[in-house]
Amino acid sequence: MTTTANNPITKVEYYVDGPFEGDSVKRYVPVENGQVLKPAGVKWPFNLGAPHDMPSDYYELEPFHGVDFDQRLLFVDNEKSGWRLEAFSPKPPAGHPQGRYFKVEVTKRRSSDELRVLVKGYYNQANGQLWPQESGYAEKLAYAKEQLSRNNQQLQNTLQQYRDVVNRHEQLIAASFANDANLAKLNAEIDAAGETGFIDFHPEDGWITGI
Repeated sequence: MTTTANNPITKVEYYVDGPFEGDSVKRYVPVENGQVLKPAGVKWPFNLGAPHDMPSDYYELEPFHGVDFDQRLLFVDNEKSGWRLEAFSPKPPAGHPQGRYFKVEVTKRRSSDELRVLVKGYYNQANGQLWPQESGYAEKLAYAKEQLSRNNQQLQNTLQQYRDVVNRHEQLIAASFANDANLAKLNAEIDAAGETGFIDFHPEDGWITGI
């Protein structure tokens, strides 16, 4: 297992053994006049993390880890996002790491119109799964209602199957109205938030897709 150590002067971490012996563990970007010369970073210019006498300042490159966010509701604001140089305070001696270089990722909420389209899509998807797709459903329902309306003695033994068809349809209607209500609720939250307000819902929640 490769071991590391920190230079006692610069505190730069370096490999003590292995194929990268003497190289810095982290990468650094050389900076001159506020300009980053090698954004991908390089190893520390001197072995064992020793203080350097190069013309550039060296800033520690921090690996980028993207922000965890719901891409259905938010997106990365490229105007406010990007790489930043941040100098250490107080200023370190020359030849030491002078700061850090890192990426800032700022998110922005999607527009109200986009959110309405989003929740309407979930609404349509839920109702598409909810309603029966079998052939002849409308005809079967109409026939069941007709038979129940006759309700004569001859049909007493077969009425339950017709009741089941009608009851199922009534449950589907109720579920459909519940989806209507969920859509209205989400749209009301979008309206209340305006174009920049905080939205705190999961657009996939609250839908009924079957009974």
